[in-house]
Amino acid sequence: MPDHHPSLRALNTPNLSLVRAPFARSNQVFFIHSSLNTPPLAVLKTNPQNHSKLLPELHTLAFLNSHHIPLVPSILSHHPGELLLSYIPHAQHSLAKFSSTSIQQLACWLASLHALRPTTNSENSEKPQLKLLDDPLPLHQRLSKILAKTSRRVRSKHTLSTTQYTLVELATQRFQSLLTQPHVQHELAIKAIAHRDINPHNILLDPHTHHLCGVIDFERAAATSPAWDFVKLKWWLLDQLPSSHTTAFLEAYTQNLSTPHIQAIELFTLFEAITLLCVFAKSPQSHYVQGATSILNALTQNPPPTHFHELPSWPHTI
Repeated sequence: MPDHHPSLRALNTPNLSLVRAPFARSNQVFFIHSSLNTPPLAVLKTNPQNHSKLLPELHTLAFLNSHHIPLVPSILSHHPGELLLSYIPHAQHSLAKFSSTSIQQLACWLASLHALRPTTNSENSEKPQLKLLDDPLPLHQRLSKILAKTSRRVRSKHTLSTTQYTLVELATQRFQSLLTQPHVQHELAIKAIAHRDINPHNILLDPHTHHLCGVIDFERAAATSPAWDFVKLKWWLLDQLPSSHTTAFLEAYTQNLSTPHIQAIELFTLFEAITLLCVFAKSPQSHYVQGATSILNALTQNPPPTHFHELPSWPHTI
């Protein structure tokens, strides 16, 4: 097996078994077992077709490991197209297992992540220590690309309805207006480490105590505003839990770090909702379209939110 995957040599264990994870997306993910009846020894991520797809996670985890950020996988080995990570034992995902305590622990962990600022190598100040310094594109550039692609699809009648396109135009106007606000400009100048995929499947809970025991999948991590994580966390976790959990999250986070300005969170909410509506307009996953439409309607028709609790909720579980 190590002949096919040189990264596995770091385990120095014969007769390894690989079990492919069914949830993998762009990269292939395997659990590494010494036998099928034992817990995994490690996790192997591979992408032989596009080695660069593994680099964001590799650079991010190397940076987090060097700064002793807890509850994240350690890098055991890496080769071109392969990344071998430590395995974190955890319980099967269930929203019902998220308690006020685990939410507070997540808030404290996220604040410690957002407090980090990527630096440059001392040997060459122009070379970023993290590849993710160049990713993502500035938000307005990303949105322009999405809207240009959507406009082409609309003209060829392959995507949004007239009503949906009008909604996207209204939301885009609000987005452009927010970009000029001083609070937003200040937030966008922040280059913190953001996970950008902070959903329940990437948040691991201890199988016995249900306390936070790990956060995984840093494939989309980037140096950007923490507001991005607030949007994802709200939609995919907090909106599905009692409102008291949101209060507990905000109280714990602000003990360590100030929350992003509400206008910045609204900006990223608009960006994510516009993106989902444009990308999934003709997709079988209509719940994305319904959710994005509901949120864009709320943000373009109601007074702007002034508090995190006032941001529109995703109407049902994603």
